[in-house]
Amino acid sequence: MHIAILAGEKSGDILGASLIVELKKIYPTARFTCVGGEEIKAQEVEIIGNIETLSVMGFAEVIGKLPEILGLKKRLEDFWTANKPDLFIGIDAPDFNLPMEIFLRQKAVKTVHFVSPSIWAWKEKRIKKIKQAVDLMLCLFPFETSIYKEHEIAAVCTGHPMRERLQEISKKEAREKLSFFTNKFNDNAENLPVLGLFPGSRKSEITRLLPIFLATVNLLKVQIPNLRVIISTADAKYQELIKNICENSCIDLNNIEISLENSSELISASDAVMLASGTISLETALLSRPMTVAYKVHSLTAFIARRLLKINKYSLPNLLAGREIVPERIQEDCTPELLAKDCLALLQDDEIISKQLHSFAEIRDNMPENASETAAKAIAELMNK
Repeated sequence: MHIAILAGEKSGDILGASLIVELKKIYPTARFTCVGGEEIKAQEVEIIGNIETLSVMGFAEVIGKLPEILGLKKRLEDFWTANKPDLFIGIDAPDFNLPMEIFLRQKAVKTVHFVSPSIWAWKEKRIKKIKQAVDLMLCLFPFETSIYKEHEIAAVCTGHPMRERLQEISKKEAREKLSFFTNKFNDNAENLPVLGLFPGSRKSEITRLLPIFLATVNLLKVQIPNLRVIISTADAKYQELIKNICENSCIDLNNIEISLENSSELISASDAVMLASGTISLETALLSRPMTVAYKVHSLTAFIARRLLKINKYSLPNLLAGREIVPERIQEDCTPELLAKDCLALLQDDEIISKQLHSFAEIRDNMPENASETAAKAIAELMNK
């Protein structure tokens, strides 16, 4: 059995690693050839491409990396033509994975796409392409399957592996685990007000959002002078970039920690979180921490997106709840003034905090469990037909 896997970004890397664990239980002698990051690499599989090439967001932003992306596409097509897999699993990255799935499906390779493209958010022309591309669509959320059934595309809701992977830990326990609380934030670390900043895992997100987040912190310090700040970085190579942005923002680095530690521990150690819209918002909800969500893209990307989008809510907690439970500061609303207003409430207003946490508990209770196992079984059923 030869299983090919292509994960398009960090969240896909985590999903892919969990799925490989379950697939190995069913196919213990399978060969895996993968495009992925550190999580997939840790599963002792054959890595044939780097996830970084595909970790880019937005129409305008893709243009700059197009030669590199097209080069990877050609190389993978050549490799999987010469080393034909029995099964291809594209994880996220639909703009790259759907054409790859069409290419391989035409060569009689079974194809699975894990993480439904947001066809419920965008105009639905993509559904025809999906029907060409996949034998099976694996969806993370229950509301996503209906459109596939309507178009006679096999679809299974797996739930999100994050549901069982994340276990809530107390703020006190998280701070005790993180050495910088005693080494750097040593003045009554247990009771310090702490704001977590998660500006995204891509360079373009960090350079666009972090200066806004830091300007927000400067406004908050007027109201909360003893505020401490954690900045999460998913990759060591961005630490210097983040430090330079901090220095250019005229912010006191003594009260800030730039950390590579596990995101769940950093979230749990925070009183509130300001984050880039993405999977991290679901992680924060499952860990029961108040949050405000922000996002800003290139103006050209925003111009195009507004003509294609058919939703007015963007963050996963709001989409799953079917209503606004967390503030969303998108594009023109992504300003230090509005974000500071949100964060101040999330740090000090017990009623607002309580409402968010109650909604997060509802989201957790309604999410299916054993996602990776469900996904692996659905794939095995497809292969057995």
